[in-house]
Amino acid sequence: AGEKIRIEPEEMISVTRNGRDIDVGSLSTAAAQEVLLSVRLSRLDEEDPDALVPMVLDDVFANFDTDRLNAGMKMLKGLQRQVILLTCQNRERDAL
Repeated sequence: AGEKIRIEPEEMISVTRNGRDIDVGSLSTAAAQEVLLSVRLSRLDEEDPDALVPMVLDDVFANFDTDRLNAGMKMLKGLQRQVILLTCQNRERDAL
């Protein structure tokens, strides 16, 4: 709560937490991937607001724990666009 994502002109991504900027590279792998997924979603919504282009995700949840995976899958199910999820893991299929 209260966190913001900032993208610098040179594509540097940081998260503002408690008034302090944190470079996405210093986050855990799963947290960084969660931030980057959020950025991808927002950019796709900006570029394709009519949801004409499907979103293709390749092992995007590989480093997520079960809680993050379930939240991410719930979020994807709520999108108003086609999502193609590529993975070699069964847990994503099971989370559907």
